[in-house]
Amino acid sequence: MSEYVFFELQPEVRRELKLPPHPIPVRRERQQAVFVPGGRVDIAAMLDELRSFLDENPALQGDYRQLLAMLSYLSGLAAAARGYHEQALHLYEMGLEAVPESVSLRSHAALALHCLGRNVEARHEIEAVIARTPKEQILPVLWMILARICVRDGELKKAHALLKDVSTLIPQEDGFWDLLGELEDRLGIARTAAPVAEAEDEAFTVIMKPAPRPSTDPAVAAPAVPPPLPTTRWHYAANGQALGPVPEAELRERLARGELPANTPVWNPALADWIAASAAGLVVA
Repeated sequence: MSEYVFFELQPEVRRELKLPPHPIPVRRERQQAVFVPGGRVDIAAMLDELRSFLDENPALQGDYRQLLAMLSYLSGLAAAARGYHEQALHLYEMGLEAVPESVSLRSHAALALHCLGRNVEARHEIEAVIARTPKEQILPVLWMILARICVRDGELKKAHALLKDVSTLIPQEDGFWDLLGELEDRLGIARTAAPVAEAEDEAFTVIMKPAPRPSTDPAVAAPAVPPPLPTTRWHYAANGQALGPVPEAELRERLARGELPANTPVWNPALADWIAASAAGLVVA
């Protein structure tokens, strides 16, 4: 039997990692592997210690199921952010063994399956999430992945019905509207009009004014007007829910203020999968 030391995490660390209030078992000789000098916590090493402890103390599985699930989720996100989708899937499945009702774990397991090209299994998992979860709590990318899988399987009408069903919940995602429009073109039906995005704030408000009469004097050249800069909008996950989209500037500010941890999962339509905010370059070192 190994000798374990039990650690109570500082409240701010527990809040940042969103961990339940259980003491963390760590083998005495592995303390520095988990609590790295400099203040960093190695989540993967912490998960290994918890698994070792529960293997030796199976009667405590129920007490630690939420902690095991959360550590598996965080470790899976980190693996996915590095492109290790097989490892991420293994970690999500480990968490699901402890908490099979977790929507976050099942959603990200479906994403990992999709990234691995295992689309039959991905479809099964996504449909399971949709069957048991309110629409507004489902990651937007899951709807798009399921629709694309249906298109691959020749089920264009089902893909279209899926997207139409959530079209009011994803008003700002260009990738979503492009896919919906493509399906409507292929089905020969009128395109659904995407909602017009409202101005985010005064900095992005365009005030329409009459254009000045162009000068006929060739010496007076009209100044070139640069096109407006595109603004990136992000979804992020917090407290087990997908939130957003929000402007990138707002997300960066919240990360800088410490309201969201650096490992917060984020996504926008340019990404195939959710990644950590730090991996997306949103956190200033």
